[in-house]
Amino acid sequence: MKKLILIFLAVCLMTGCTSTSALVDDALVTDTSLALDEKLTLLGFPEVHISAPQAFFDGKAWMLRLMEILENAEDYVILTSYLASESESNREFYDLLIRRAGEGLKIYLLMDSSSTFDMTRSREYVRPLMKLREHGIHVLEFNPFSINRAITPSRLFLRDHRKVLVADGLYVAVGGMNINHASTLGLSEGSMAQRDSMFLMQSSSLAHLFVSQFIEFWNSYSWESVDESTFAYRAEGAGEAQDIRAFFINQDDPSSGADVKFLGSVLSSAREEILVLPFAPLEDENTFEAMENAVKRGVGIRMLLTNEPREGLRNASYYAATRLLENGVELYYEPDVEERQTLLHEKLMIIDNRWVMVGSFNLNYRSLVLANETILLVDSPEFAAFMKQHFEEVLDGTVYVDEQTAEQWKKLSDDLAYMLKRMMG
Repeated sequence: MKKLILIFLAVCLMTGCTSTSALVDDALVTDTSLALDEKLTLLGFPEVHISAPQAFFDGKAWMLRLMEILENAEDYVILTSYLASESESNREFYDLLIRRAGEGLKIYLLMDSSSTFDMTRSREYVRPLMKLREHGIHVLEFNPFSINRAITPSRLFLRDHRKVLVADGLYVAVGGMNINHASTLGLSEGSMAQRDSMFLMQSSSLAHLFVSQFIEFWNSYSWESVDESTFAYRAEGAGEAQDIRAFFINQDDPSSGADVKFLGSVLSSAREEILVLPFAPLEDENTFEAMENAVKRGVGIRMLLTNEPREGLRNASYYAATRLLENGVELYYEPDVEERQTLLHEKLMIIDNRWVMVGSFNLNYRSLVLANETILLVDSPEFAAFMKQHFEEVLDGTVYVDEQTAEQWKKLSDDLAYMLKRMMG
């Protein structure tokens, strides 16, 4: 009976999902003769210019910087978070939101309805945020769970996974940190914290691009409409040069296949090396094939598997290890999550010591076809060198995955369980 239920759910989900076939059969996406920037331009992905990104790998440090930006904002702040809820660790932040809204600052918060079903270690600290509306903060809960949505499972599992800050048309941050208990703890505060990243920059072009798309998205899902005049204020640059080129993907409709074409372009354009910190790398056949094609061209791929404390998700991730090794991917894993105390939740790709891909995007099937995601691809050898050093530090102390270990892991989960986890994340 259990297998029949899994089959039914998997079929329902598969029939409502965007195809990932462009990863391997779209002529432009897979053209290996084109440079990555040429290909992205031809595909219509927008180019922006940013200042050197400031990296935050500690939730408390990021929260302090976020509060500083909020305190100094003059006109508006837009925040998006997959999981957002109040706890003792972030109460000061939410109190500041309320105070600044009372002072006239326009604050828009987009959060996914999964926030009230938080299955991370934050679940014991969840306090809903709808009360913020009473204080003049504009809150949109994306795709609330309901019985009628259960009739169409593909719609039920569509989530808004983006984590973005935009303030006054100048400051922009993207990354993987939510505004919940686990993400806002400092790394020194014990096993509840997560190792994650956020990247802050100044970019008038990126802010304008995101705001334009945000307006259309907000008006599609909220009774409360906004327009360009709502976010017309543009702060003066604070002196940081916005001269680093980047490409930005703000997938707010997975049926567009934007993330699929973007990822396919990156994998097919790599020449030498791809370094990956993927959270829950639950891939489909097209993604496996695209990575294998890169390896066959001589591209070395190194990837770290996170020791996820949730057994089902960890086993599903480990189940893919044999296939990744067959593809030629060099795999590592963290041997003991209790020893490290914290979950690695980062999303990072470094390509050819030049390109750095950050944002909310997990390298898995669900992010490609069932989630709204952001990707920032930064063209900077200097930033790539900095992030590669970080990657090596994260990799320090991990263990190489050999074929024997991978075969043992595969017994932890069966095909159908892997398929379902691939959908649900």
